[in-house]
Amino acid sequence: MVSGGQNRISIRGGVVHRPSHPWSGGTRRLLQFCRAEGLEFVPEWRGRDEQGNEIFEHIEGEVGNYPLPEFLKSSTAVITAGLILRRFHDVTAKLIGDDALHLQLSPLDPVEVVCHGDFAPYNCVFDREGRIKGVIDFDGARLGPRTWDLSYAIYRFVPLVDFDGPDEGFGDISNRLHRLHAFFDAYGVSREEMIASVKLLPRRLLSLLDWIYKEAAAGNEGCKQNLRDKHHELYLRDVRALTTLHETI
Repeated sequence: MVSGGQNRISIRGGVVHRPSHPWSGGTRRLLQFCRAEGLEFVPEWRGRDEQGNEIFEHIEGEVGNYPLPEFLKSSTAVITAGLILRRFHDVTAKLIGDDALHLQLSPLDPVEVVCHGDFAPYNCVFDREGRIKGVIDFDGARLGPRTWDLSYAIYRFVPLVDFDGPDEGFGDISNRLHRLHAFFDAYGVSREEMIASVKLLPRRLLSLLDWIYKEAAAGNEGCKQNLRDKHHELYLRDVRALTTLHETI
């Protein structure tokens, strides 16, 4: 999870107020471009309030916070996630080379699209059938390869996490692999690209861990709490479990 740190987000008067950051201009550019290109699930920027906070449209629905509600364990959620992420990537590929796109995180090679950077249920707004109505929190957006987003999306939406824990409604590995294929079928990739995304996942999680450690050392209270809650131990466990997963698909 990548963010600007101690975000004081509030909903007032039917809109969302978020603190402004040095990269907020780039985020506005990204969202305004996506809206102009017809991506209705991206929140509309509404200006700034008297404190200088960014104001965005509030998308009604249920955010996929943990523990996930039952309707997000259906195939509908994982399929619409693949469809939505593909639409976002195809549009943001047009922003490559845009001089106004100054984002928080530096680009990753090969640059193919603008990655959301944290595409997961907790950054999506759903209807009661599990369809995505909105995608939120673009602070972790960065230029990079499609696989950077795809790998983290399957980690969270399939999910490819906590195999040794109690079954929370996602079934055994065979059922999760079925959900993985459903996601990639919806996104539309070759088998080679699917395997590349799965193989990238351990490195993707280690990169996230590096960011958490650095942010915690710099005073990010959210990241310090993650370490106190031992989230890093869970990520390291998942890295070990996922290292050879590509051999089973």
